[in-house]
Amino acid sequence: MDRMIGRKLSDELARLASTYKVITILGPRQAGKSTLAKELFKEYGFVNLEDSAIRREAEEDPRGFLINHPAPLIIDEIQRCPALVSQIQANVDGMEGYGRYIITGSYQKEVRKTIAQSLATRTAVAHLLPLSFEELGKAGISLDRNEQIFTGFMPGIYSTPGLVPSEYYLNYRSVHLDKDIREETGFRDIRAFHLFLDILAGRAGQLLNHSSVSNDVGVSSATIREWTSLLENAYIIAMLPPWSRNHTSRAVKSPKLYFVETGLLVSLARISHPKEIGISSMTGAFFENMVVMEALKARYNSYTEPKLYFYRDNNGVEVDLIMERGQKELELFEIKSAYTISKEFTRNMDRFEHLHPGYEVRKNIIYSGDTLPEPVNGVRYINYADIAHFLTETGKYIPSF
Repeated sequence: MDRMIGRKLSDELARLASTYKVITILGPRQAGKSTLAKELFKEYGFVNLEDSAIRREAEEDPRGFLINHPAPLIIDEIQRCPALVSQIQANVDGMEGYGRYIITGSYQKEVRKTIAQSLATRTAVAHLLPLSFEELGKAGISLDRNEQIFTGFMPGIYSTPGLVPSEYYLNYRSVHLDKDIREETGFRDIRAFHLFLDILAGRAGQLLNHSSVSNDVGVSSATIREWTSLLENAYIIAMLPPWSRNHTSRAVKSPKLYFVETGLLVSLARISHPKEIGISSMTGAFFENMVVMEALKARYNSYTEPKLYFYRDNNGVEVDLIMERGQKELELFEIKSAYTISKEFTRNMDRFEHLHPGYEVRKNIIYSGDTLPEPVNGVRYINYADIAHFLTETGKYIPSF
């Protein structure tokens, strides 16, 4: 029997459904969007536009489709029929009440473009990524670090007994990744695309250099940019932007690359067992990838703008993760896979603080050891599984009128 793990975003979605007429949930395929929508809005009808017959009905007669499938309604994979969004707009403009349609999408560029044209001010857009440590913990699931990186965070792995992670991600790559990219681009050179994925996996946690990847894959930089954009829009990869106080600073301008799902990342890196992670040359990259994605999940799950960055300048100063709390208030995070604290961990944060005296900074080390109850020399030491607490904003302003 499948097991449903509670999602942190549920409370925010319920609140938004009492405020907006349409709720849009974006996220990777199989991250649990439709499962959550059906669990949270049990009385709603449900249609899946992946079904070719249903999609054809919607494309041929959008107005008739919504008459035959009346609100309140959950519409899965809305990017399959963008024309339906205009009819949703026409419908909700004449409706009383809120939460009339819940729409989901796994390709954010197309959905966002369509929403901007038709549903601006009428919809709230939420992001659902794979499971977080907080969600797994509340479900009583706890894996050691390397097993967690290897197993990943996709709900299907935890809800289906006997599912083998390595097989799951191999099938995910074949069924969803290759299929979606081919449909978007029409390309035929699957070998080059697979090489591209392998090379990106080897550069997780690094600055993205399209020209360098182009040389390694043997296709044009334009093609690499197109493929990278498609992967980002499909929530396969995520870009962490650089932090800079102004346009003339000496900080780097390129983003850093991460995979949304560590299970897919290690699969692409040819890791076949959790024990290989601890002895891999990419141990630090795998760990950093997991932590950065956990930070992004914490922000999205609280329906908060990410405001997450990294810092690197041409003097060799680098901070792995920065969160802006205010105009002049920053949380600095160094990410270390070690289990033991070291005074060297804080060196770059100290240098950053010296370079930016106008900012109030708090220093944090995210590592594999225990979360310490008190700061050490003003620095908090946080276990990787506990970071959501330190990345969630409290006191979010909501008007009371």
